[in-house]
Amino acid sequence: MTTSDITEAVDFLLTHSTTFDTLLVDLERIVEKDRPAIQRALQERAEAAVGAGRPAEAELLAFLTEQTRQAWQPRWSDTSLRAFSALLDQAVRLDGLLDAFLAFRCKRAVLPDDPVTAAQKLLGSYHGIPSHQRSAVLAALAMAAPDTPLSAVRARTWWAFGLMERAALDEARGRADVLAMRHRRHALFHADRAVVELHRTGCREQNLEVAYWAYGMLARAHRSLGDFRKGLSVLLDCQRQLRHLDDDRERWLEFDRILAIELSAQGHHRASLFHFDQALSTFRDFSDDRPHAAQVDLLIERGKAHVHNGTLAAATADFRRAAETADALSQAPTALRARALWASSLELRGRSREALRIFKENLTTALRSGTLMPHTFRCALAQQLRTMGYLDEAEKQYRLALAEMRQGTHTRHANEVGCLFGLGQVAEARGDHDQAMTWYQESRHASSDYRLPIEGTAILATELGRIRRDGTRSTAQQLLPQLTQLRQDSQERGDSSSEFITGHTLMSYLSHLGCWAEAADLGRQLIAEADRRADRYDHDSQPGSARSYTERRAFVTAFRHRPDLLDECLGHAQWCRDAALREIDDTPWPVQRAEAGGQALDAYEDLLALFHDHGGDLTLPDDRPVLEQCFDLHEEVKARDLLTDLSIGPLPSPQGVPAHLLAAEQQLLTALRHDLTRSTLSALGIASEMFADRLTTLSAVHKAISGYSSEYVSLRQGAVTLTDRWDDLLVDHAVRGRSWGARCRRTGGTGTRSR
Repeated sequence: MTTSDITEAVDFLLTHSTTFDTLLVDLERIVEKDRPAIQRALQERAEAAVGAGRPAEAELLAFLTEQTRQAWQPRWSDTSLRAFSALLDQAVRLDGLLDAFLAFRCKRAVLPDDPVTAAQKLLGSYHGIPSHQRSAVLAALAMAAPDTPLSAVRARTWWAFGLMERAALDEARGRADVLAMRHRRHALFHADRAVVELHRTGCREQNLEVAYWAYGMLARAHRSLGDFRKGLSVLLDCQRQLRHLDDDRERWLEFDRILAIELSAQGHHRASLFHFDQALSTFRDFSDDRPHAAQVDLLIERGKAHVHNGTLAAATADFRRAAETADALSQAPTALRARALWASSLELRGRSREALRIFKENLTTALRSGTLMPHTFRCALAQQLRTMGYLDEAEKQYRLALAEMRQGTHTRHANEVGCLFGLGQVAEARGDHDQAMTWYQESRHASSDYRLPIEGTAILATELGRIRRDGTRSTAQQLLPQLTQLRQDSQERGDSSSEFITGHTLMSYLSHLGCWAEAADLGRQLIAEADRRADRYDHDSQPGSARSYTERRAFVTAFRHRPDLLDECLGHAQWCRDAALREIDDTPWPVQRAEAGGQALDAYEDLLALFHDHGGDLTLPDDRPVLEQCFDLHEEVKARDLLTDLSIGPLPSPQGVPAHLLAAEQQLLTALRHDLTRSTLSALGIASEMFADRLTTLSAVHKAISGYSSEYVSLRQGAVTLTDRWDDLLVDHAVRGRSWGARCRRTGGTGTRSR
């Protein structure tokens, strides 16, 4: 390479590598023999810029020099690296974690200073290796080099990742019930131990990338077991523990994006908008408002959060801006997707004509640009036409889309499911119910072909709702075999959602026909199946018990008027009440605990209805009068709600606590009180640095106060206490309630009072 060629290459790197990803690609394109000359040229130009007083240019050139050094560091020239590569080749071909560990342990002399990072770079060129096998090699390597920083954290994190990948592979092979859940439980165990080890060593700041990886793996493990709330809690804890240690704004932009999406998925939409705003603000700071693909994705996701939050005008603005930015970047597929969302938000705001115009423009643009899947935009247009009542035009577009997808095996697409379902909706809007059922059934079969159980379940629910509209006894007798077959099909597929939906419908039809014994037996089967699925989760995990709770409440609702099933209904209702109380007690945030108390009222209504309607026929928990037991049930959740109010409100100061501790507590509570109110339920996600620091400090203050008054701290933390200790804990707050309750008992009333 001549001097002019070197100069041209350096100029190209300076002008073309506008992003870090582009720079890495450009560096890899330069052949190895020319790299030393380019490195020297960059170094010389950096020194010349310093001498000429151009600091910005000198800083850029120094950065490029460092990146070339890191990207072009020798891999194969050093003898030890060649030996390590050969050892890695051997370990990759071994079977399992133990064999790989023994191979590395026997030849520790050839391991580099940071073997895991070196192995990650080398394994990037290996093809055809399953991800769980790759992670087993990295976990074994971290175990074999215990002297490297955070080796135990890396080993457990990589092994947890491998176990979750193996679980996904088992599910794909149809062995989900046998192995996948066990792998996920083991993954959760190792991911949890990785975070514990991370805190034990106290070396989080040595390698923040490893720390984020460990927290992220623990959150993913919780989510893989269905415990999304704990997954979110882990992410928030990661933010509290690591953000003040890290000044990498690009990493925090990605973290804010992930956290915002997770918050939105769990219904904390206002909190998610806070983090989306943070991410976009950070992005604007280091992009100088230049259009970028990452900005488009952020705008689309924030627009979706606005839709869920009900702020539709803001959603429309975000989707429109995303479409315009994608157009500026010449990203046609992304622009089409953003426009479709823009049109949908307009439809939600009642601006149907504008939405229809954008959908038509989208389809025209897709056809003109030769998009591979125009049926996607055709289906969206058809749905809008059907919504506006243009049934003939909608059917035409649905059929055209279906024809495009069925041209051959290479054009088949999962959009067939929605297209067939849309044709069913068109037929039903015309009053042709038999044809609608035919389309629905075909759509459900297509969802099975494309392995879309959630869509299939939704379609099945629509089918069953259509069947239920004719509730005569003769129709029920005719449909009973069909419903039984649908339930058997769901059981064979292992589709739990469809299995429970078909089970509920079949149970209601059996009840309609007067087959109470068969209906009750089916209800017991559904409860047993829900309990069996709950056993796969950890004992403190909510998703499993939620299904058991739902099935027991359904049983009580269906059979609480049957005299022979009253005691069984009472047992299930009491189980639901106990589960609701556990949910309240296990909820760590006062505002969410209040929300859980409100949700528990449904379970209490079931118990109150049983006591009130059939109190004389039930085996009651104790010998007190029915009205007195009804009153206690009525007040039980309200008592917990009162404790939540008191935990964040003013309380009498306990005796014997040093004044400086009480003053510190009151200062922190005053700062936090505006976040801990029911009107800001989504404050769980707004865990800024100051907010998290205040919570941590408050916890430390309460720990100090507990040495003087543990009951006061227990109340401040929203803990539930025994009724007979209210006099000590609540002072005057409970006196009025107790005297009012005694008066109700004397008069035999079950009245209510407002707080």
